[in-house]
Amino acid sequence: MSEVKVLKNFINGEFEDNSNYDYINVLNPSTEEVIAKIPSSSEADVDRAIDVAEVAQRDWEKLPAVQRGAYLRKLAERIREREPEITQTIVNEGGKTFDLAKS
Repeated sequence: MSEVKVLKNFINGEFEDNSNYDYINVLNPSTEEVIAKIPSSSEADVDRAIDVAEVAQRDWEKLPAVQRGAYLRKLAERIREREPEITQTIVNEGGKTFDLAKS
């Protein structure tokens, strides 16, 4: 059995624990092995995330389109850099073959 990843909420640019410390098991459908635990966030956690996202959206809207595009290109570049890791996660979580997950 591999190490189980315990994930956190990403709110306002930071990873943080959920307020109730409850988690949901993520299973590999092929083996039924627990491969990760994701936060079972409280209503207060969700409300806080929405509040800070609304503020961030207003700031995002103020940026020129060229600058927003640059951020999105950088994000796409970072995703491509992590393609093997992302593909393996899709294989583990979805039970897909590697080639199918990669496409």
